[in-house]
Amino acid sequence: GVQGPTSLTFSVPPATGSGRIAVTNPTGTGTSALDLVVPPTGYLAGDISTALRLAGNGTPSSFQIGAASKHGVLLFDGLADGYYTVQFSQLTFSPSTATLAYKVFKPDNTQFAAGYVGYGYRPTIHLPKLPAAGTYSLVVSPGFATMASQVSVAADPVTPLDGPVTNVAMGSPSQTTRTLFDATAGQAIGVGIGAYTQNASTTSAANFNVYQPNGTQLGGSGSFNAYWAWSSNPAGNWDGEFVAPATGRYEMIAQPVAGYAASYGASISSAVTGTLLPDVPLDFTLSRIGQDGRFMFAASPGDSRAIDIAVVSPQPVAQSVAYRVLKPDGSLFTSGSTSPPLNGSQVQLPAFPVAGNYIVEVDPSYGTYGAMRIALKQGALLGTADASLAFTTAVNGETARFRFQGTAGQNVSLGIAALAYIGTSSSQASLTVFKPDGTSLTYTTCNPNTVGGLCRLGLPNLPATGTYVVTLQPPAGVRASGNITFSADQAGTLAEGVPASVTVTRTGQFLRYPFAGTAGQSTSVELAQLVTSPSGP
Repeated sequence: GVQGPTSLTFSVPPATGSGRIAVTNPTGTGTSALDLVVPPTGYLAGDISTALRLAGNGTPSSFQIGAASKHGVLLFDGLADGYYTVQFSQLTFSPSTATLAYKVFKPDNTQFAAGYVGYGYRPTIHLPKLPAAGTYSLVVSPGFATMASQVSVAADPVTPLDGPVTNVAMGSPSQTTRTLFDATAGQAIGVGIGAYTQNASTTSAANFNVYQPNGTQLGGSGSFNAYWAWSSNPAGNWDGEFVAPATGRYEMIAQPVAGYAASYGASISSAVTGTLLPDVPLDFTLSRIGQDGRFMFAASPGDSRAIDIAVVSPQPVAQSVAYRVLKPDGSLFTSGSTSPPLNGSQVQLPAFPVAGNYIVEVDPSYGTYGAMRIALKQGALLGTADASLAFTTAVNGETARFRFQGTAGQNVSLGIAALAYIGTSSSQASLTVFKPDGTSLTYTTCNPNTVGGLCRLGLPNLPATGTYVVTLQPPAGVRASGNITFSADQAGTLAEGVPASVTVTRTGQFLRYPFAGTAGQSTSVELAQLVTSPSGP
């Protein structure tokens, strides 16, 4: 009841927690400036030595418990489904090895969360999603110790997908921070950390972990798990990626090295997507730190394909670009990478195990972004009776690709003529042949400065029947053009003392002329009246 103009008495209703008191009469409603502390079950009012309302906007307030075996209460208002973080800074204990036990109580004064800060623990409390709106009570208990600290609470920032960067700064050493973002099940998510800096140098790294909407940490093969960031990274940048297993709000917690404070910018990006068709290049741009490319292509057993990356224009500095190819069931099929000076890279895909839609993920290191070209290479099919095929690579870093059908035991060859560079380089091009299983069979190097820009590669006694792949990779910074010829070895027979006239009309073709011989016999083979086109050594 009302005891006078400045006081009243009342009974605290059941399921009511601490907070301000609102009183309504015929003239209106008034709310108390101070909070009424309602001790939760297990606490006595006489053991609570201090209570403090936190502003809720991250502004720190001084808080201390100056007597042993006492408790303190920190109050703050929260919204339903909100995520809040409590930070302790300049936290001191007497004795210094003490810990601070805490329990969090909901507006109905039932327990919501519990844990520790202090010696051996981080000075941060990341509260679970709040179940209801109202005033929450954080009861802290240093036991037989005393403590003092600056304490703050704030709602965690939500980083919008493909939206502005969220800038995060830790106010005190050893604190951790939490950022939130939303994702849809099956969505490819890129996490970018930019300009990561620490208050002092260290060889150790910060730990970033992502938690699903149900609170479990992402982990396992192909998932975002304990990714690391160093301030020594190029521009302090770093990235990670995952495919969202569920729809909802995700949490990313950044944990710097104990004893250090850090700042960074966080961005959450969807992948750049597209569909790849054989021998149709696709130009794309990754515009944000942490953004990746994710491209689909259809393939079936028996198809011969390669992934080609070219004309990479990295920002802010050149870094390697990794790519992974996923099977239709999402498991890893194969992978590769290209490294600075980013001449480009082509990976030959193994035999496709099943028909379906495959995914190639393009993932630059350290959050590098920029423009590049990707192509699903098939290449022209060469035949031993076909005329020479002219080729020109379209962009710097592109690798030319060709195919031929080979039979085990067959003797064939490849010839390159009129090889030329578009651009300037003193380095040689690489001519490589891959077996039907995708592994390398042999290679040679080719130089446009040879007479006629000629180059050849013999392929005697092919090891298997199937589709072989031929690639010609120019050196960095140039394109290449020329003519390629695929030939079966020209066959004939030599008889002792009987000249054989031969004419080779196909570039790079080998002659294969057997002759009879006897053990211990001395013999020789003479080439006479040799004329070459083009002429030269």
